[in-house]
Amino acid sequence: MALCDTIKEHNTDDSKTVDALRKDLKQLCTFKPTREKIVGLLGRSGEGKSSLINSLLGFTDLAPAGDIGTACTSVVTEFRQKDGRHASQITLEVEYYTEAEIEELLADLVGNFRKVELLPKAPSTEDEEALPRNRQHSENQSKEAWSALQAAFGHHELFGRSFLLDQTEGAFDRIVSQLNQWTQLLQWPEEAKDGRYSISVDDEDECAENISLFMQDKFWPFTKIMRIFIDSDILRSGIVLTDLPGRSDTNTARIKAGQMYLTTCDCVFILSNISRAVTDDSLKSSVYELLAQEMPLEWEMNRGERLQVIVICTKTDEINIPANKRAFIPDNSPEFRSCIQELEKEKKQTDDEKKKKSLQTQIKSLLIKARNNNVRSKLRRSYQLENPNSQLNVFCVSSKMYNKSVNKDGADRMLELSGIPLLRLFCRSLNRLDRREEISNFIRSDLRGLLNTVDLLSSTIISQMDGETAAEVWKDAQEKIDYIIISAEDETKEQCLKTLADYFERRTTIWKQAALQQFQKWLSWHWTQFDAFCLHYGDYETKKIKRTNWNRDIIWRMAQELAYPLTEIEEDASGAFDKLLSHVQQEEDDLKETYKEGGLPPALLFGVELHVQSLAFEVRKAQKNLKRELVILCRSFLEANRASYVVQKMMPAYLSASSEFGSGMMRRQQNMMRSQITDELFPAMQTAMEDSLSGLFESTFGDLRNKLQHILHLVRNSVAIGLASSSALQQVRTDTDSFRSGVQQLRAEYEHIADQIGAAQ
Repeated sequence: MALCDTIKEHNTDDSKTVDALRKDLKQLCTFKPTREKIVGLLGRSGEGKSSLINSLLGFTDLAPAGDIGTACTSVVTEFRQKDGRHASQITLEVEYYTEAEIEELLADLVGNFRKVELLPKAPSTEDEEALPRNRQHSENQSKEAWSALQAAFGHHELFGRSFLLDQTEGAFDRIVSQLNQWTQLLQWPEEAKDGRYSISVDDEDECAENISLFMQDKFWPFTKIMRIFIDSDILRSGIVLTDLPGRSDTNTARIKAGQMYLTTCDCVFILSNISRAVTDDSLKSSVYELLAQEMPLEWEMNRGERLQVIVICTKTDEINIPANKRAFIPDNSPEFRSCIQELEKEKKQTDDEKKKKSLQTQIKSLLIKARNNNVRSKLRRSYQLENPNSQLNVFCVSSKMYNKSVNKDGADRMLELSGIPLLRLFCRSLNRLDRREEISNFIRSDLRGLLNTVDLLSSTIISQMDGETAAEVWKDAQEKIDYIIISAEDETKEQCLKTLADYFERRTTIWKQAALQQFQKWLSWHWTQFDAFCLHYGDYETKKIKRTNWNRDIIWRMAQELAYPLTEIEEDASGAFDKLLSHVQQEEDDLKETYKEGGLPPALLFGVELHVQSLAFEVRKAQKNLKRELVILCRSFLEANRASYVVQKMMPAYLSASSEFGSGMMRRQQNMMRSQITDELFPAMQTAMEDSLSGLFESTFGDLRNKLQHILHLVRNSVAIGLASSSALQQVRTDTDSFRSGVQQLRAEYEHIADQIGAAQ
């Protein structure tokens, strides 16, 4: 910024070129890497997610703990690195649902409340033999729905149980409509604006107070996501740590939000109490149960190959010493057994209580290590049986042990045994390569290029090419590159959408038949069973019917067959970017050659070279981002969880069917479901997929176009400054030695940074 001020002192009002340079320099000063890795944490209630997050981030009570209420842990909560916008220690940002999302949420809450209250009470019905945990789940849904609705609307005189349980014709829609009108009357905090509430605080207690405003008051039913901006070494590495709602949550909208967010994750930490991990025989039935439930198709088809999965075994400090001695001493080396025996012998012989405590701690530490090693080996072996070409990362941690030993003299061994420092190192490594690549490009291209441009201000340039000719050359290159990107977008979109449309045209009839075959099986069920599945949006189980997901069964054939064309679309899009890169590089070479042939001096050609090398970097970066976004879309297309396309398209039928009562209920429900499957589902899914793909291509190529135009803008400024002969620039060039000194100092600093980057690579 000091150099910007120096330029400003010698600038005149009519020097647009120098103004543009100063603007570029200011933008350069605000550079921050954009590449992030999204890390989602999944775990059952009580597995220690909040404690782990606090330990990893270096805080004590920042992450909301589950013991202050279920609502708190049911909101997607991001922990992000703060930047120049955040002056305080902690910035809390709350995003609440849009009007459309609120209407969907209200319908869900009303449906959840009514599904239990209005269930048939006749004896010997299927609902009586439903598995206890699912009956309890429905009751929990109803209780939470009542709690949320009462919190938001309890102050309205008309509101009450009788209002929500109205069974007259059209009652459900009227209830939701009335609640939606009341929602418009909510008085959000003054700081809330455009669906967001943001506040800066200086400590964790103050943060907790503001969180409670959206967690325990009339606003909490409408809270969609929380973002907490802090300074932390692992967040500075470019990861976003996200606490995802657990399976114990009963709010369908929140489950959907969590599952939708999960599709965007680059990496998932699955938490399991180490005592559970060591007693379960099947890897899938223990630590992977969560992932298999949230993203079953991702697990079954890819075994997590496209989603990095890490297992975190928690609460390693909780260990039964006698039981673990019996379990692990026989299986370990003679040296291990001898060490344990010597420590116990020494413990028996001493009367010094302090020494006894120390010896007991050593014994416990050895057994913790033994159990950790045993669990890691067991989980990895189980994983490799199904994934022979990959290795599972397993970390064994204790947040309690970490908190006791951190910043404590002589506690290095316990700190290491806690596993937190090792997991922190792993977190910092997740985004290392992408960040290094982005920073390296910034240093070697953007920073060096602008530094070279500034250097031109104090230089005397003799050029055979005038400014007008140089501008025409630049404009020609800009238009050609713009045309290349637009053409690439059109060709990619046309080819990929045609691939998808061809498959739907050829296979939709087959997919409908396969779906109806599945549907036919459900027609033989007892009416209470069919009704229960409608009430639970097609995903349920009873004592007589094992866990069944209608949504998954409806699209099973489509999901299997679409896997190939979607892979083909990924390959076609990647190939289009390879072709685009080749064309951009050709235009880049043509631009440099035209400048050279026109007599542009070497000093200016060098600046052009520095800037245009970023063109290829941005194309490759966009290619990588598109691949990631296509993976996310494929998950949404083919999965059958609450956030998936199939559930979204089946939801109207479920809601209508679940509101049916009285004589002929099952027949009406079946007709609704059949009609949705045969008439609505597959055309709606095709339209949704095509719209999503089209939107993705438009945003990807649009962003790339803007970035390449910015790079070309830097090229234009660099050449213009070198060729300019205005009095404003002459003033700068004839300045005192202070300007040259400032440039030389910047260059020295740059060389130092570049050397560090080179050494790191």
